[in-house]
Amino acid sequence: MAPRIPSNHYDTIDFTSLALQYPAFARKLKPNGQLDFSDPESVRQLTICLLDRDFGLTVTLPPDRLCPPVPNRFNYILFLQRLLDSTSPTFRDSHDPRRRIVGIDIGTGASAIYPLLGTRQLANWTFLATEIDEVSRTSAAENISRNSLLDRITLLDSNSTSPLLIPTKAIFAGNAADRIDFLMTNPPFYASTAEMAASTKLKARPPNSSCTGSAEEMVYQYRGDLPTINTHSALKQALAGGGEVAFTAQLLHESTSPSLRHRIQWFSAMLGKLSSLPPLIALIHQYHARLLHHQPLPRSATDDVITPTGANYAVTEFIQGQKTRRWCIAWSWIPLRPPVSLARGMPGLGKRLLPMVTEFEFAFTLQSVATVVKHEMTKTKRGEETGYGKAETVVKTRWMQGIDGVLFESFCGWLKRKVESKVKSSQ
Repeated sequence: MAPRIPSNHYDTIDFTSLALQYPAFARKLKPNGQLDFSDPESVRQLTICLLDRDFGLTVTLPPDRLCPPVPNRFNYILFLQRLLDSTSPTFRDSHDPRRRIVGIDIGTGASAIYPLLGTRQLANWTFLATEIDEVSRTSAAENISRNSLLDRITLLDSNSTSPLLIPTKAIFAGNAADRIDFLMTNPPFYASTAEMAASTKLKARPPNSSCTGSAEEMVYQYRGDLPTINTHSALKQALAGGGEVAFTAQLLHESTSPSLRHRIQWFSAMLGKLSSLPPLIALIHQYHARLLHHQPLPRSATDDVITPTGANYAVTEFIQGQKTRRWCIAWSWIPLRPPVSLARGMPGLGKRLLPMVTEFEFAFTLQSVATVVKHEMTKTKRGEETGYGKAETVVKTRWMQGIDGVLFESFCGWLKRKVESKVKSSQ
């Protein structure tokens, strides 16, 4: 097992040092020590070398399939680890190496990079993975076998003609798992091959992650019959638009089914466009309102706005280098809540787009709250003088489990009023 890699490991990559270890990579390095990221083979060699050096993984990457950058894929794994650690059913709020974690990667790709990284980084993780493209599926199976991970990574049979993205029967009826801790995916970016071609022409150099991506990997259009979906205009519009919004919206729609929402704790997707977040967040709030209050989903376009609720979700940003940014959204219908620092990982996103604040605090001096909280006066030593001052106590409340956000806010208000009342009555 390779050693656990710290979160800041890829803040900088020493290409010169890497070239000394890997001759194939050295041949791709420029005399000035830089790498040409517009060259697919250079990017492929970088990925192969990093996986070998840092994780002890040996992989082959087909030249006509996606070449995944290791740093942002690894960041996604670390984000999910923190999310799971902070929402443990035991309320441990820290990493528990004894907790057995089962994840599923939807569209694992030719590299199977997420299952490979996850199982190498965390000894208590196992994976299920899906892939409908035969070329990618064959390559993924070879990479899993080559690294002796067949006992920890299961490649599920997937139906390429089904409109469903989550193979519920293969997971549960096939006894692959009785519950899933997290679902992850890197959705197809484009809505059509024409959009994919146009985007490439507009850029001076193609993005690293799509340097060799095929249409099967990079393009998505909903395969179902839109008129038959009993839904509102926001979801229908998202599905019709294609690309990563349609793919993630379809996952969101499927995640609300009774067979999934209580058996998969966290659903998540890594996105390539910041603009994809608002419509998906709006859908999460609307589904939360429906599941909590049995409200019908809005059907008119004027209702397709973000109405904040106590929905349980998290957003974050992965920044790699000076240009590469990716965004992740995760949601859960199980009422175990992550801390604010993790759920609101993008403070600049905008208040209406961020999850509700699940931490509340207010302060009193220990002197004034003496009848409520047992205390001692704080000793302050300055030189040889010892004095006693009014130390401040802070009451902190974190919502760790629950569905109704209004109820939590009401409780916090009641708690504050109760303490204030006790303080006043003691004066």
